[in-house]
Amino acid sequence: MKVISLKIAQVLKAEQVTFFIVDCERQELWSKNAIGLNQELISIRIPFNTGIAGYVASTGRSVNIPDPYTDPRFNRKIDLETGFRTKNILCLPIFNSQQEVFAVAQILNKIGDIPFDREDEQKFFLLTKSLGVILETSILYIQQISTSRGEKD
Repeated sequence: MKVISLKIAQVLKAEQVTFFIVDCERQELWSKNAIGLNQELISIRIPFNTGIAGYVASTGRSVNIPDPYTDPRFNRKIDLETGFRTKNILCLPIFNSQQEVFAVAQILNKIGDIPFDREDEQKFFLLTKSLGVILETSILYIQQISTSRGEKD
């Protein structure tokens, strides 16, 4: 997941890409590839129906938000907890082979202090669509490893 995130960030000239996995059983989204202030990997868990990622997961619609602090769906708590400052967001659902949202890809902060544009949306869509099978396989593998280790995420 980390390599995929870094590649998408490089192609779209963004600071960070985070994948949130839909956990239907717990009704939440979780991520193990979010990056904190000191570039360390952090785990984020949020209720399924909150924040931008929650909106995208529950509706299956992508969003492009130039200033998340003006959007009522934005969950400021994550920025406060991580110390990361979100300036703009491009967020897209990722569908599994049954055409259900199984993950959400969230790109943060276009480099150059400009918002993401339509071209970025198209690139992002094509990248996630072509990577859907790989992402689904990777996520299932991560879930199996976590289960076998007795981890709760």
